[in-house]
Amino acid sequence: MGPIVSFNQSRGRKAEAMLVLVTLIWGGTFATTKSLTHTIDPASLLALRFGIASLAFFLFFFKKLSTSLHGKVWLHGMILGMFLYGGYILQTIGLQSTSSSRSGFITVLYVALTPLLQMILTRKLPRRRIRLGLGMVLLGLWGLTAPGESISGMIEPWRTGGFGIGDLLTLGGACSFAIYIILLDRFGSYDVIPLTGVQIATMFTLALVQVFFSGHPTLPTGIAQWGDMLYLSILSGVLGTYWQTRYQRYTTPTRAAAIYTLEAVFAALVGGVFLGEWLGLIGVIGGALIVAGLLIVEWPSGEIAIADEI
Repeated sequence: MGPIVSFNQSRGRKAEAMLVLVTLIWGGTFATTKSLTHTIDPASLLALRFGIASLAFFLFFFKKLSTSLHGKVWLHGMILGMFLYGGYILQTIGLQSTSSSRSGFITVLYVALTPLLQMILTRKLPRRRIRLGLGMVLLGLWGLTAPGESISGMIEPWRTGGFGIGDLLTLGGACSFAIYIILLDRFGSYDVIPLTGVQIATMFTLALVQVFFSGHPTLPTGIAQWGDMLYLSILSGVLGTYWQTRYQRYTTPTRAAAIYTLEAVFAALVGGVFLGEWLGLIGVIGGALIVAGLLIVEWPSGEIAIADEI
């Protein structure tokens, strides 16, 4: 007879498997969003994305939402939605001037930023292992964004093609996602359906406001673009957000963050296959260092490795 697995262990493994599926879905959104930004304004893209997602979610869960929305769910869901939208809009604008592969690896840096922000909140210094992992992440980012993805580019990172405005915006989005992860762990005790619904509705509202002030509303053209929009809104926007909100509570924030590192790998693979954005050797090494560093930061403790008080 095989080993006996407790209910909590089984539930945790199922939850982590679902989070892997979520990262696969997310990984495909980089190339999809990149292709759409060629013809659609970022704010319009997100307004459509989360508008369709809001409509679908509220149609699917109308009965549940009509009886379970209350003040704290609205407040905390809106806070979560604000930071989640901040991550999405910075990432989407950044994709206009960086590749989907680079965007994926830079976005996943929120995995390292999560314990750093928690460290600030708890006023603890990270252990040597954490510092080593963060050093690898920085070295990997240096190689990933080196001009021409070459050693000479690493020596002269100021050359054209190095770390640019698109990469900087994407890094800002990663900071917003890191705050979201921390807050989701704190607010995740609410019923998943109303909490998810308020998040999506908040992102739709913020996108509409941005479209109004930008004055450049645009729509998809053709069946292919509308198909891409449905992928972003239904599969990623509704199911991805719902599954993340539902299953992350059954694992620790650090284990969830470690799983999310796969998003960058999936983004690079999809970007290479569908957009031809294959990373060069230095870029691949840089991406590998980022993932390895993030795993060192987050795995296997399940908690933040901390030492002395600041």
